[in-house]
Amino acid sequence: MRVSVVLPAYNAELYLAEAIDSVLSELDSRHELIVIDDGSTDATRDIMDRYGTRIVALSQPNTGTTRALNAGLARATGDIFGFQDGDDLWTPGRLDKQLAIFKRDSTVEAVLGLSQQFVSPDVPGHLREAFRPPEDILRGEGRTPMLIRREAFERIGAFDESFAIASVIDWFARARAAGLRSVMLEEVVLMRRLHQRNGGRVASEAQNAETLLALKKAIESRRRPR
Repeated sequence: MRVSVVLPAYNAELYLAEAIDSVLSELDSRHELIVIDDGSTDATRDIMDRYGTRIVALSQPNTGTTRALNAGLARATGDIFGFQDGDDLWTPGRLDKQLAIFKRDSTVEAVLGLSQQFVSPDVPGHLREAFRPPEDILRGEGRTPMLIRREAFERIGAFDESFAIASVIDWFARARAAGLRSVMLEEVVLMRRLHQRNGGRVASEAQNAETLLALKKAIESRRRPR
């Protein structure tokens, strides 16, 4: 199995190297990590260039995470797709554990896992308590804790570029409707960093509005006659 991991990055200089390193530590020469600089104005591209041929480095004008994801997937050569963000961390041993499930059961189309949230060390001390999440461990549907077979992803379709923020909600609604056969690995596969520039903090109103639109679209699609 060849795995293609797609990482969209926009002004991600603070955490990007850690995010990339956590994925590369899981990959051998069979696999690839595709990093897409979405028109960053900071040192994101400089950090990417340090990795040379260890990553596939792409750049595009700033058009948003969803389009960056689709651009990376269009370039991917693997038969398994994985995902990463520019501020999170893959956990050691994750890849082998998730791939083992695919190898044991050819009917499994996607393998998800648990995400552990943590407050980034650079969050100032007087703000740290406010950043602590109500739950340390997240389970359920998510892009970054998932590996998915290429043919299953293509059956469901690309991320909807009309959503700049909530495309994952829309995609999983379509995945359920398409009967995606997934399993949950009861282990932490992703460390989700909480920091001052998380999208939900920077653009909370836009995120809430898009989430409602994505949920509305999912409900309406269920009501349509087949």
